[in-house]
Amino acid sequence: MRIDVSEITMKVPYPVYIPLGLPQGLRLQPPKGEIIGGVITSGGERVVLDPLSYSLWLIMQIGLSEKQLEGRFKEQLGAENYRASVRTLTEKKLAHRLGSYSDLEFFKQVRVIPKATGVGSIDKEHPLRYIVKPNFGDKEVVMNPLDYQVWTMWDGKANLMHTWRESAKYFSLKLPEIIPRQIGIILLLLGQGLVNVDYV
Repeated sequence: MRIDVSEITMKVPYPVYIPLGLPQGLRLQPPKGEIIGGVITSGGERVVLDPLSYSLWLIMQIGLSEKQLEGRFKEQLGAENYRASVRTLTEKKLAHRLGSYSDLEFFKQVRVIPKATGVGSIDKEHPLRYIVKPNFGDKEVVMNPLDYQVWTMWDGKANLMHTWRESAKYFSLKLPEIIPRQIGIILLLLGQGLVNVDYV
């Protein structure tokens, strides 16, 4: 499956929640193996969540608007305590509510952890369209040169502001010209399971 975003405008459905950390999976209660929660590793710390909060964290990966997120949560889980689960995630710093692209302090605190590989341009006929794809599976995201430049700077260590600032400088652009689109790219890649976002 190929998703080509090289020539389209990326629109972010603000406000939107950014899930933070790496999923470690479900936590089971022996001896029957009942699910009692889920585990997230964030900022080097292991955090155990209740089942509903863990499920909400997973749904946040899709990059839905706040209203859509609440609707999906209730639709899939049949639970009304959405607000309580949001509060759990934000208090434990496993989710951040992004109201606009100007939340610069947040972007200085987080990094993108790639789970895919940049394989260069598509072919000689499309030298300015670049592909990112997972090591396994058939998903591909086609990017423009700026998107791909940012991708190559995601080394799992550098904060987002650094990668954006250096990329803007490389293309002789100003930060406000690239940040809105790059947030959209991150949400897309999160939804495709190609990246995670965590604290530096």
